[in-house]
Amino acid sequence: MRFLWLDINSSYSHSSLAFPALEAQLSQAQREKIQWEIISGTINSDTGNLVADIFFLKPDYIFSTLWLFNSEFTLSLLKRIKSLLPDVKIILGGPEFLGSNYDFLLTNKEITAVFRGEAEETFPLFVQSVIDSSPDYSLPGFCLTDHNQNYTDNGEAITNDFPSLIPPENSRFFRFDKPFVQIETSRGCFNTCSFCVSGSKCSKVQYLDAGTVNKRLEYLASKGIKDVRILDRTFNANERHAISLLDVFSGFAGKMTFHLEIHPALIRDNLKRTLESLPAGLLHVEAGIQSLNDTVLSLAGRAGSSEASLEGLRFLISLGLFEVHADLIAGLPSYTYKSLIEDYITLAKCSPSEIQTELLKVLPGTFFKENASKLNLKYSPVPPYEVLQSDAVNPVDMLRASRLSRISDIWYNDKRWHSCFRKLITENDKFLLLFIDFTDSVNLSSAAPQRAGSILFDFCNKYFPELSVQVSHAWISAGLPLNSKVAGNVKKWEKGFTGKNCPFSDLTYNNSYYYLDINENTAWYSFLNKRKNYPPESIIIN
Repeated sequence: MRFLWLDINSSYSHSSLAFPALEAQLSQAQREKIQWEIISGTINSDTGNLVADIFFLKPDYIFSTLWLFNSEFTLSLLKRIKSLLPDVKIILGGPEFLGSNYDFLLTNKEITAVFRGEAEETFPLFVQSVIDSSPDYSLPGFCLTDHNQNYTDNGEAITNDFPSLIPPENSRFFRFDKPFVQIETSRGCFNTCSFCVSGSKCSKVQYLDAGTVNKRLEYLASKGIKDVRILDRTFNANERHAISLLDVFSGFAGKMTFHLEIHPALIRDNLKRTLESLPAGLLHVEAGIQSLNDTVLSLAGRAGSSEASLEGLRFLISLGLFEVHADLIAGLPSYTYKSLIEDYITLAKCSPSEIQTELLKVLPGTFFKENASKLNLKYSPVPPYEVLQSDAVNPVDMLRASRLSRISDIWYNDKRWHSCFRKLITENDKFLLLFIDFTDSVNLSSAAPQRAGSILFDFCNKYFPELSVQVSHAWISAGLPLNSKVAGNVKKWEKGFTGKNCPFSDLTYNNSYYYLDINENTAWYSFLNKRKNYPPESIIIN
């Protein structure tokens, strides 16, 4: 029996965790009766080459997962395959199928069945039925239509014993060569976020104990893994569990970095003490804010108040031990564009390393998807299902919110512009609103550092000329060309020049020295001559 897993990702750095998670549950006897193949690619791969590779293998079954950013590409690929291999059975799973699947199956007749939910416990049963020449589509989670378009829906499959599952890294198909790996230390979510696929179920949360997690991390460390992404929906939902895991993570300080999502409103005293004691650089924290409006949070089913979230965010940043990213979701019910801008500036004043601002995605299986009409949410019918209009934001302002997302990535989240941009938007009330409108006529799809600096400099020259020098300072500090207009009135200092005293103590012919007057101060830059287009070795402001 020839099985093929089609692994299509958004970029090379990603790989499917679903495949090794499922394959790991199979018995040795089942593996001996299956010939597995895997075809991997990205959404930018050549379709023709992938089709040729799959056609050459001539599988009996193709399995794949669909989600926001790979579904259109993967479907178009599978339709071509079905034309060449009409007898192949195609079975799909993933987040795209957490809602109703009737319309999808009617319009995509090439697909044999789709699976809703968590498949680890069901997959071995289905594989065995295929080996026994009697594929069992009556198992929990399967949805399908027959030749008469009669629809069968077997509900949603839920894992009953998460701690007993065999870890994905035990599968021979687990990818240890990727830049990072993903681990679940819990399954389920206590929260009821209306925008999240886990929110509608408010399912019982099942946890792995600290000893099990430690053992798995030791194995991953032995394979050279340095970057671990924790997939738990809310890492600190259970404080005791979170503290026990942080103690485990500390044992890998200097060897691994752990990315996790913390709900800042739920940081209690015991967790604070543990976080304060962690080694620097151990964590990379995503702090879920979503909105700083309590009415919006309530309508979204989000636990915790905005005040508590801000307090928790400030605490995380104040530690100075790890990068902290904060996020906002534009388009939530009752969340106005004005409030979004105010919240963004409030977060910028807290100074997280990055601010992620995304449009609400009205995902299959969520409360917002099921109640979109009642909530006046209008959204794209095709992935990524972004909201186009809400009860509080018209389509024009939604486009502005989308531009804010890109602006944040280009200027706030880039270390070259971070301090400068943060200062500009937090010290000038109208700056951000005007800048968003200014970029309406600017293509932001590609903004290399020099172009980003030029855009910001031109804007300041037009609306805030007294602030242009701040952009010039950021430009020079980033090591960008000094002969550009963006460098402003930067001047080279020569030995023997009597107009200004160079503050660098060890003057040498190996370095070049420049200065820029910034209001009442002067910024001095020392560049190593043999390193062209590099940031200055040293900067002094006096």
